Amino acid sequence: MPSLLCKISSVLYTGGGVFALVCLYLTAIDRYLQTCPSAVKRQWMTLERALLLLCIFAFLSINLGLPFGIFRDVIPSIEQCDVVNAKFARLSFYFYAIIGIVSAGALLVVFGYLT
Repeated sequence: MPSLLCKISSVLYTGGGVFALVCLYLTAIDRYLQTCPSAVKRQWMTLERALLLLCIFAFLSINLGLPFGIFRDVIPSIEQCDVVNAKFARLSFYFYAIIGIVSAGALLVVFGYLT
């Protein structure tokens, strides 16, 4: 049971963090679309499209968190949830760097400038 809770919490923790960033990205894009001079772009974002985008990105965010659930487990000697694959531990740093820093900064700067 602790192993299952470790895996589920790892997926939700990582997927939830990615989804929070995606919501910021979608907010910046929506703000740009609502304030741009083009009437066509202002009418593009409807409530249905916004809901569809949220559902799609929620699904993608959970899928991005799946490897964290696969490669994390409870280590019996210390009874703590941690990464059990050394290669994944090295690669996860780049995941956080790209998703959390580079993409966030780039999207918010671009759409902030366009607004």
